[in-house]
Amino acid sequence: MKKPILIILLLASLVFSGLVAAQDTTTDTTTDVGDSSTVAWYFVACETSAVIDLSGFMEAGYDVYVQVFREIGTNNTALTPLTQVSVSGDYQVSPLINYTSGEILATGQFATAEIRIAREGNPATIAFSGTVNDTQDGCISPSYGSVDTTIADGETSGLTAGQVAQIYSPFGGIINGNIVSELPSESIVQLGARPSLNPFFGQQRSNTYGMIFAECDRYPGSEPGLLYDTDGLTVFWSWFAKTEEQVEDHIRESRYQLWLNSESYPSQNIIQYASRSPIQQREDGNYWVFYTINLGDRWAPGEYSVGYRVEWANNISDGYEEFGPTTATNFLEGSCQFQVSGNPYGVDEPYQNPNYPLNLG
Repeated sequence: MKKPILIILLLASLVFSGLVAAQDTTTDTTTDVGDSSTVAWYFVACETSAVIDLSGFMEAGYDVYVQVFREIGTNNTALTPLTQVSVSGDYQVSPLINYTSGEILATGQFATAEIRIAREGNPATIAFSGTVNDTQDGCISPSYGSVDTTIADGETSGLTAGQVAQIYSPFGGIINGNIVSELPSESIVQLGARPSLNPFFGQQRSNTYGMIFAECDRYPGSEPGLLYDTDGLTVFWSWFAKTEEQVEDHIRESRYQLWLNSESYPSQNIIQYASRSPIQQREDGNYWVFYTINLGDRWAPGEYSVGYRVEWANNISDGYEEFGPTTATNFLEGSCQFQVSGNPYGVDEPYQNPNYPLNLG
């Protein structure tokens, strides 16, 4: 699956500089896109909404996009949908962005706001992306006037609370068909620990256990779930396009790297172990190609992560967007963190991995 990259995506002409203010609620960052667009922001996380003061200059064809997440970082539950803030020329606006119905940020809990500059109506064409954190310790009045906002079309920076990513498996169907990633309903006042604050929530045993989607950090519900040291592990990722010919263009021009990281050994690029599926038309009508790497079993209990990056030798199109060295999207990146636990079956065999080099193939 394609998506916006997880770090700042640079246009060929992008130049940016940043200044972080002393307050933890404020990040004042300026970015130049096409030598003219800028954004500075001030973020306050409230109980049921977020106040975000935005100012700068926006050239024609671009807008600001905002999304708020629970905790620190953008890999957690989204409190809001990705929201397009319509601005042009010199602007000073304060959109009041309400959390998804039923979402409450309790006093003392953290939230993260992601602010983007991207093309109007196309949030995936990221020219700039930055984040800022705040602790919910009360609300403030907006500094500027209100502004029109809309729920952004296209791919979002994350899924809103209660939504589950439907990720195609290279072997047919979807992964994690049995896993429920929605947080349970919680009262505003609750005795005892909240389930949503349990770091092990969502660690169910998947009916496709062992399948590790290389972009799972970005898509709630695509995490591999509970993994045992007896499981055979397979890393996979994919590409889709409107036509079979466009997928063939991607296969010909793409240049992938894929790393596996562990607690005990340095990152290792294992792309040479990748296998590619035949091109296939899936249920959504698009044409897909899948890449898989068989990691085998007997991985020692511990924390691991995979990360990948793709670039293109020449420009291509998937029928929706353009990718390549002279386009706005000249590379994409993804990652997935996962944990292996000891098996409950009493099986005790020597571990094959992690190792340096890895025992693969």
